[in-house]
Amino acid sequence: MADYASNMPLTSSNRASWSAIFAGTFVFLAISITFLALGIAIFGGSAASPTSGTMATGISIWQGIVTLFALYFAGRTAGRLSGTGNRSIAMYHGLVTFGMCIFSAILVAVLILAPAEIANAGNATVSVLTVRHLFTEGGYALFAALFVGGFLAASGAASEAKHNVAPPVERPSNLRSVA
Repeated sequence: MADYASNMPLTSSNRASWSAIFAGTFVFLAISITFLALGIAIFGGSAASPTSGTMATGISIWQGIVTLFALYFAGRTAGRLSGTGNRSIAMYHGLVTFGMCIFSAILVAVLILAPAEIANAGNATVSVLTVRHLFTEGGYALFAALFVGGFLAASGAASEAKHNVAPPVERPSNLRSVA
C-alpha cells in the first residue's frame, strides 16, 4: 500500500483550456494598458513638447519593458489556470496566450488609431509611410522583443505547472499496517 497519493495532474486532458488562455490575455491587456497610461503620464509630463523625440523614445522603451513583464504574467496566469501538471502542456498554453496577446494588442492599436486617422484625413500626421518606417527601422528590435516575449510567456506558464499537482497525502502515524 502506497504511503503517498500519486502525483497525477489535476486534469489529465491534453486539450487546451481556453478559459485559461483568455484569462492570460486579459491579464496582459490589464497590465499593459495600465502601465502604458503611467508611462504616458511620466514621459508626457517630462517632455518639453509632445512632439519631441525624447517622449516617443522614452514611451517606446517603457512599453517594451512593460510588454515583456505583462507577457510573463499572462503566461503564468494561463499556466496556473490550465489545471495541468504537465510542463509541456502548460508551455503550449503560454504560447497560445502569447499569440492571443499579440493579436489583441494589434486589435486595440487599430481601434485606437483608426478614428484618429479618419479625423486627420486632410492633414494626416501618422501616414502609411510613417508606419512602414517604424517597422523597417525597428524591425530587428520588434522581432527580438516578440521572441523574448514568447519565451517569457511560455516559461511563465511552464513554471506554474508544478503548482497544479496534487500534494502528497501523508499516512497518519497512529495507524497499523494490515497484512
